[in-house]
Amino acid sequence: MEIKMLERHIIICGWNKEANNLIENLLTTTRRHILILCPERPIIPKNPRLYHLSREPSTSEALREANIDRAFSAIILSNTESSSNPQDIDARSILIALAVESCNPDVHSVVELLKRSNIQGLICCL
Repeated sequence: MEIKMLERHIIICGWNKEANNLIENLLTTTRRHILILCPERPIIPKNPRLYHLSREPSTSEALREANIDRAFSAIILSNTESSSNPQDIDARSILIALAVESCNPDVHSVVELLKRSNIQGLICCL
C-alpha cells in the first residue's frame, strides 16, 4: 500500500529513544497502519503496516502528505535529540500539535510533554 492510500491510520510525529517501544506496542495492540513522520531516518522494524515519511511534522504540507485528514490519531513525540532544553522541546511539540489540529480538528491527538507546567499552554492553544 502507498502512503497516499492510508486512512484511519496512526501518525507518529517526531522521534525519540522510546519510539521503538511505542511502535512495538502499537503493532501488538492494533491492526492499524502506522506512519512515522520525521526528517530523521530511524531504524524501524520491518513490518508491512509501518511506513516512514522523511518530512518535518510541523508543516501542513508534510501532514497533508501523511493523510492527516484521514488519520485516526496522531502521536506527537518529544524530540529530545534536537535540544537539551525541555522548554524548547515542548514548544516544538506544541507547534506540531497546532499544525495537526489545524489540518484535522477531528483527529485524536496525544502529545508528549517534558514539563508538566506546559500542559496548560497546550490546552490553551488547542
